[in-house]
Amino acid sequence: MIKSDAFDENAITNIYKKERAKLLISFDEIGEQYVNKLKLKKINENLYTYIGRLQYRSSYSQNVLEHCYETAIIARKIAKQLKLNEDLATMCGFFHDIGKSIDYDYDYDYDHVTQGIELAKKYHLPKEVVTAIAHHHDQIFPNAYVIITKVSDAISAGRKGARTISEIGYKQAKIAEDICKKNLCVSGVYTISGTNFLKIIIIPKRNYFNRLAELKFDLLNTLKKNKNFTESNVEIIFSNIKEKKINS
Repeated sequence: MIKSDAFDENAITNIYKKERAKLLISFDEIGEQYVNKLKLKKINENLYTYIGRLQYRSSYSQNVLEHCYETAIIARKIAKQLKLNEDLATMCGFFHDIGKSIDYDYDYDYDHVTQGIELAKKYHLPKEVVTAIAHHHDQIFPNAYVIITKVSDAISAGRKGARTISEIGYKQAKIAEDICKKNLCVSGVYTISGTNFLKIIIIPKRNYFNRLAELKFDLLNTLKKNKNFTESNVEIIFSNIKEKKINS
């Protein structure tokens, strides 16, 4: 085709530029659409393009933009139940993975959390949003909005069918949930299963807040006795969404 007289390099270059311009415009339109759907206020319009890029990103086959939207909706509902700021919780949930819109523009080691923090600060998102982005993958809980974000993120990512994992992964997650639910100290259990890992999010009963290290030890030992698990691929995270416990 390249040797053909009908091949016009300039024409192809012009078509590419035209289609690329359309795509960039669509980023802004998608971003604005989702901001309006969530009724978010005072969002810098420069963030629209980054939101729009998430439409073309996926994590374990789950569309990142839809995941962020789901996380935001869940976060709003949790905040409403706790009588916290619903708009702020929604914003934390929605922007927690915003760094995934640009992490491939840099070196592989430049992770989406670092990118997300930089974007949030650059475009003046509330400090609670910056904190939620910074800690949505670790076990640091500086305020209620971080915990709401983590729980909402886990529910969206962990619901059945949200992400593509093997049948073995589903089985492992189900067994882990059943084992943990039998522990009298546990109030609720959520699991996130990936190719080489299983994260178990535990909501402890109120009377056992001071015994979390002991509870974690007991649960890991119980799981290790089951042939489906090894300690190396299982992580237990505790989550408590009671405001007064966070501040104490």
